[in-house]
Amino acid sequence: MNVRTLGFITFAGAPAMLVVGFLEGFQRTLNTDTTLASATGYLVFAVGWLASVLALRALYATGRSPAGRIMVSLPLLTIPLAAMQSVLDMFFPQLIDRHFLYIVTDIAWPLSMVLSFGVGIAALFARELPGWKRAVPLLCGAGLPTGILTHLLLGEQAAGVIFPVQVALSWTLLGLVLVSLAPRHATPQFRAAH
Repeated sequence: MNVRTLGFITFAGAPAMLVVGFLEGFQRTLNTDTTLASATGYLVFAVGWLASVLALRALYATGRSPAGRIMVSLPLLTIPLAAMQSVLDMFFPQLIDRHFLYIVTDIAWPLSMVLSFGVGIAALFARELPGWKRAVPLLCGAGLPTGILTHLLLGEQAAGVIFPVQVALSWTLLGLVLVSLAPRHATPQFRAAH
């Protein structure tokens, strides 16, 4: 799949967390109360999130060194686990909060966010993306720290609104950036590298 297509998938999945926020009244919802619509929204977001990481990896956004390649590859392991939580919510609700696999998938969400923050920092310092665009992955990765800080300073209600808005806006911008960075006609070198 090319970077342009991955960018469109990122763009399409970006508002899903905000939609889930609307559906849940921007209130904290327990895993046991996850609805089919919310689980679907989380899954759609996770697919877009995974597409964004694949595109950043293809663009060498975190650099060409082994450390940079490892950094951008780690979320490719955790995001599918996070997405699996939605599948479990949809089809195996009896496992919620009881089965080891469900607990692992639940932990994968914040872990993936932390790793995305690391990817954002690496992309900023790697300087592979042009100009201001290298800061956009960090905006995406800042979702969890922003949510925690908002919760501490303004409370759970404010965090319940600000987090999904920030996530939707930053991943929408990342999708647009990825589409804009994708070569229209890949050179043989680009095809071979990706």
